[in-house]
Amino acid sequence: MNIIKQDSYVILEMNNDSSWNTLSNFLTNNNVMSSVIINLLKSDLDTDEVVLKLLPFHLNWEKRNKTFILVSNIGRNISKQLVLIKTLEEAIDFFHMEQLTRNI
Repeated sequence: MNIIKQDSYVILEMNNDSSWNTLSNFLTNNNVMSSVIINLLKSDLDTDEVVLKLLPFHLNWEKRNKTFILVSNIGRNISKQLVLIKTLEEAIDFFHMEQLTRNI
């Protein structure tokens, strides 16, 4: 897992060597206070399972008024609660638009 820290968000890039436990431990133990974009495009994790396991984390971020985005090729019908976006560029754009909306 690669961690890319930006000023107001963190990108977690999962790769073929990444496991669900690595992601879960990072989200649980590192007190990530900023918004999170999780990129699963280069990962071979079972995205259906990951989506179900990420839902509690999404709810936690939502309570703190932070953005929690999942970048994946899976369809929107898997989870209507998580923000699922197909490219990293679109996810970053979505994050910035959401920040603008919150600041209004």
